[in-house]
Amino acid sequence: NQENVSDSPYHPDSRARPGEAIIWCSLGTSLVPVKVSDIYTVYVLHEKTFVTTFTAKYEYKDRLYRIRELLPENFLDVSRNATLNTSYIKFLDMSFSGTISVIMKNKQTIQVSRRFVAEFKNRLGL
Repeated sequence: NQENVSDSPYHPDSRARPGEAIIWCSLGTSLVPVKVSDIYTVYVLHEKTFVTTFTAKYEYKDRLYRIRELLPENFLDVSRNATLNTSYIKFLDMSFSGTISVIMKNKQTIQVSRRFVAEFKNRLGL
C-alpha cells in the first residue's frame, strides 16, 4: 500500500529481513536499498556523501548528519567527515604521534581525526 510507505530513506524493505533497516542510495542511475547492517563506512568527499559496503560504493543523496541520525550505536564518528561501523574493523594502526588509522575488513583505510581519538578509544575500550 503506497500511502504506508515512509518518505524517509530509512525504513523496512520487503527484500530485507522483516524489521531490518535500509537506506536508499544511488549506484549510477539506479536507486538501491542498502542494509544498514552491511554498511562499512559513510563519508563525505568533494561535498558528496558516500556509503561503502564490502563490495560497493554508493552515493547518498543527503547530508552526512542526516545519515548519522539514522545509524545504530555500533557506528562511530571518526572525523567531521567520516563515520564507520565498528563491527567491520579489521585492525588499528596506532602511530607514535598519536594518530590512528582504521583498516576495515574491505581493506578501506580511515584516519581518526585527532579531535575524535579520545572518544574513539573510549568507545572501543582502549
